[in-house]
Amino acid sequence: MFRTVLIESMNEMLKQLQETKVNVSDESKRGSVWEQMTKDSVTNLEALANHLRFKLLCAPMTPRRRKQLENVSFQNPFQADKALLEWFDISLMEWVGNDLVPKRRLPSDSSFIKKMFQKRHVLVHNKGIVNEEYLERSGDTEFSLGERIAVRDHEAKLFIETVRAMGENLLDGVEYGIQ
Repeated sequence: MFRTVLIESMNEMLKQLQETKVNVSDESKRGSVWEQMTKDSVTNLEALANHLRFKLLCAPMTPRRRKQLENVSFQNPFQADKALLEWFDISLMEWVGNDLVPKRRLPSDSSFIKKMFQKRHVLVHNKGIVNEEYLERSGDTEFSLGERIAVRDHEAKLFIETVRAMGENLLDGVEYGIQ
């Protein structure tokens, strides 16, 4: 069920992205759509991850590990990936594959993922205004302190596809990887 919800939601965003590119000429309105899609992508991933976290918490584990798993933040996908790989051999970045679902790797590099998660963070928590934390964590050199960030259509598209793959990797890892 969550696979269908995730994929349908992300596919709907990609469809909306294309329709917006074709039908909306106002650059500001288009930018608002790309920004909302960036935020919504992470929201969808978090909803899926929190559902799957509940399933993982049903596995036997020490109280310390349980607490660590409860505190994993999927808004920091690299830390979450590192923890899940160590504890369960599950990755957000790659699905090792099986007889039912072929191997899959993310379509983009880690610097892009880091930058987009930080863009999402600054959009949600700082109204899109670049602060020092954004500059330090994102590695983005396109924007300066105090400037308002922008999300471009190609970034939004690649980010949606990337987050969808992260969700599918996590879902396959939990569904097929945990025996």
